[in-house]
Amino acid sequence: MIACFHFLFCFYFPSILQQIKSSNARETTSNASGYEIFNLEPTGAIAIFILFTFLLLLSLVTLLLYIRNSKQEKRRIQSLLEETKIRERTLNALFESSPVGIVVSDSVGTILSHNKLFLKFFGWDNSIGLSPRTFRDIFSESHLQKVTTIIEEIRRGSSVGLPNEISILHPDGTAHWYYHICTRFDNEFVGTDTFLHIFSDITEQRNFENKLKKEEEKYRTYVELSSDAIWCFESTEPISTSLPIEEQMQMIFTKGFLAECNQTFANFYGFDDVLKARGTKLSDIISSENATKVALVYNFIQNGYKLDGFLTTIQDKDGNNIYLRNSLFGIVEEGSLVRAWGAFQNVTELIQLQNKYQETAKRYKELIDNINSVVLHLNLNGDILFINQYGLKFFGYEPDELIGKNVVGTIVPSGKSNSGEDSQTFIRRILNHTEHTEQDEYAESENMKKDGTRVWLSWKNAPISDDSGNYSEILSVGIDITERKKAEIELQRTWDLIFDLMDALPDAVCFKDSEGRWIFANNVMLKLFNLEGKKYKGKTDAEIIQLDEFYRSALETCIESDRKTWERGIASHYEEVVTSKDGRENIYDVVKVPIYNPDGTKQGLSVVARNITIQKIALSALQESEERYRKLVEGLPFPTFVLYGDNVIFANRPAKELFQKLSNSPSEYSFNVKQYFTNDDSSKIAKIASNSYQSEELPPEISIEVGGEERLFDISSVPILFGNKESYLLVLNDVTERKRYSEYLEELSKKLQQQKIELENINQELARKNQELDELNSTKDKFFSIIAHDLKNPIYGMKGLINEFNDSFDMLNDAEKREFVSAILSSSSKLADLLESLLLWSRTQTRVLPYNPTDLDLRYLVENSISFCSQNAKQKDIVILQRVEENTFVYADVGCVTTILRNLISNAIKFTNQGGLVRISSETIGDNGMRYERVAVADNGVGIPFEVQDKLLRLDFQYTSLGTSGERGTGLGLIIIKELVELNGGKFWFESKPNEGSIFYFTLPKKEGEK
Repeated sequence: MIACFHFLFCFYFPSILQQIKSSNARETTSNASGYEIFNLEPTGAIAIFILFTFLLLLSLVTLLLYIRNSKQEKRRIQSLLEETKIRERTLNALFESSPVGIVVSDSVGTILSHNKLFLKFFGWDNSIGLSPRTFRDIFSESHLQKVTTIIEEIRRGSSVGLPNEISILHPDGTAHWYYHICTRFDNEFVGTDTFLHIFSDITEQRNFENKLKKEEEKYRTYVELSSDAIWCFESTEPISTSLPIEEQMQMIFTKGFLAECNQTFANFYGFDDVLKARGTKLSDIISSENATKVALVYNFIQNGYKLDGFLTTIQDKDGNNIYLRNSLFGIVEEGSLVRAWGAFQNVTELIQLQNKYQETAKRYKELIDNINSVVLHLNLNGDILFINQYGLKFFGYEPDELIGKNVVGTIVPSGKSNSGEDSQTFIRRILNHTEHTEQDEYAESENMKKDGTRVWLSWKNAPISDDSGNYSEILSVGIDITERKKAEIELQRTWDLIFDLMDALPDAVCFKDSEGRWIFANNVMLKLFNLEGKKYKGKTDAEIIQLDEFYRSALETCIESDRKTWERGIASHYEEVVTSKDGRENIYDVVKVPIYNPDGTKQGLSVVARNITIQKIALSALQESEERYRKLVEGLPFPTFVLYGDNVIFANRPAKELFQKLSNSPSEYSFNVKQYFTNDDSSKIAKIASNSYQSEELPPEISIEVGGEERLFDISSVPILFGNKESYLLVLNDVTERKRYSEYLEELSKKLQQQKIELENINQELARKNQELDELNSTKDKFFSIIAHDLKNPIYGMKGLINEFNDSFDMLNDAEKREFVSAILSSSSKLADLLESLLLWSRTQTRVLPYNPTDLDLRYLVENSISFCSQNAKQKDIVILQRVEENTFVYADVGCVTTILRNLISNAIKFTNQGGLVRISSETIGDNGMRYERVAVADNGVGIPFEVQDKLLRLDFQYTSLGTSGERGTGLGLIIIKELVELNGGKFWFESKPNEGSIFYFTLPKKEGEK
């Protein structure tokens, strides 16, 4: 205020002073013309002085006030500066933490300042500043032009430039979109216009908008081009969802109208285009008289304003039904239905096809359920999708027990089947389309019924492809081939046993075809011609010679004997010699049998060669021995003869001269010593022959009438093997003139004693060989007697059944065919059991059975044998109990012990009645300082007759009887068991009472050397 006064004073004071001067001048001019122009009156001067003083004081006060106000302004300015710094820091913080990119530039686009987010938006490193770079370094030409245009608009007067969108390609190759706003503000430091640019990242929004646009385009394309009728209805007023359904339906029919539809909908209801269809009342489209349409609306409301797949029916102009599949979706806002979108398809043809399909499926299902085959539908996981009634009945299941269950573990057993292949792997391989092969189209597999019975089925497998051409499911049709498969398995087993038997025979065996090519040879034959490990099959003898030239001579002999056999046309015997590579000559008795086809053509040649070298040597030795004896006896000067029993089988010339009856006999074998000697002398001769007189007694003497006089003879006896007979050599010495011939007799006695020792050695060797031959002959006779009797009957029986089955096959029904197959299976099973027993028995007799003793867990072997026999026991409802302690070990061969246990348990089941009991137990015992495990297998069956118990384990006695269910045996089982037990160092015996049962015992040693 003071300053204002001072201003006014300085401004108006000269004017006032000028006015005063003017007034005084006028007065001076008028009153005294000689006065000075500027001559004031005293009163005016006083007034001016007072005014000047006032003004001076006023200036002084003003100055003082100005100084005071200046200090206050300085303090205010300092406060403003502090406030400005705080605001600047705040603005800088906001500048850097802003969610948008901020850039300050001049009018030509030079970047003056920026925040970090701007650098991040445009893909620049934060450590690199942009100033003083320009927008040209960042934007493309088009986006640069947009920014330049906005700046020019603002310079021409626009307060804020129009926003625009720009896109930037980042160094990583991604495109980003930004929303750009620009405004101008004054900058006193730059001195030119300054512009503030704000960039917002709208990449996600832009991407979403693009996606939304594409979806809208896709939706529009789908709606317009869809073959389905798509429509939308709205109501002239919202329909409250709280109203009863009937009232909502009434409002829909009275207030609803068509808001949108596609061309398909318009065409279906007879509209030329979509525009003409819009606005149509809903009641004109959905007639309330059509029950299916009314049901459509009712279910739409009842299901919460959502409905899918609802079928409605209308009729065309010809009265035919048109079927529509409808879907509806309502939009509910604030408790009211505001609109609903719908779509329908004309499924008339589909419904007609479904009706036809259902009728066809019904007939097909009836056919599938009644077909005499198992029909199975599986997915790729092996889950059962369908199985027909025949299959359910065949496997013994109810539908809910199989449908949805996996095929493995239900009708397909887990683990390896009798076919040798893992059933689960087999099913997986068929179901896996990447491994499916043509051979899997037809397959045979072992399956399992609900009760555990194993059955065989022949499957026809047909993979089912999905729309992509990949296998997704499989359809299988199976036929029951259990009986045939059992017969094939047993037949194969029979042939395997036959070939094993051939390999176990001591004779060399081979078979040739009609051209002389080898098709089979057992191990003995291969070893004979050094063919082990060589490819001999399909080669003739001439080609086999090329494999080893050493056997050329023997094989050429074979070729010649083959030719002679085919010429004769009958079984022929030959004696052929084969020299081994160690130089030994082996003599073989060869039997060659030609085999012809039914039409008389050649089929093949069977060859069996037995090594008779030892027999030949023995026979030669016997013949040589007999010849030596003859020469020796003939050369003796004393009456000498050979006595076999009571008959003289050879006598020398002195003996014939001494005994006239010998000379007169037509045959030496017809002379009996009892016919000539007295009873007393005959008794003496018997004692001499058997050396049964006491050692302290002198050799007895006999009296013989010679030439009318009695002469005394002492008799010397030596046991000899004459030919193949165990005989005695009797030498008669005339002791009447003993003294005269004493020296001669003494010397002769020494010679005879020496010869006696030689003869004894020869006899012992011959006796041993003869015993071995007898044992071999006994075994051979037993073997061939079984083959000739027991083996022949089932073979001929099976052959007769097969011939009859073949002749009458076309006239038989399925039941009769099953009876034939069952009978053939029974015969082949019996034949296989017999051959298996024969093979095992022959190996024990020929000492070729492998024997490898080791520590064995007896309880494990017993449980394993029980499991092996459990099926037979289950068929007869027989309970098997075992009482073998854990950790019970024996020292024996595992194969032998397994065979012993299985035979004994099988026998116990065979001779035990339905519902019986079999017990297996063991205990440790001691015998002769050794520890044994005594095993007992007891049953409560039919027992063994007392009259055969003593003979049951003898080789020369064969006893067989039928089991309680008609089972047959070979008669060799117990003999084999006895030999196997003794082979392992144990003993075997039994106790039995008829009609009460039997207990079979056997012992096995504990660990070797254990006391």
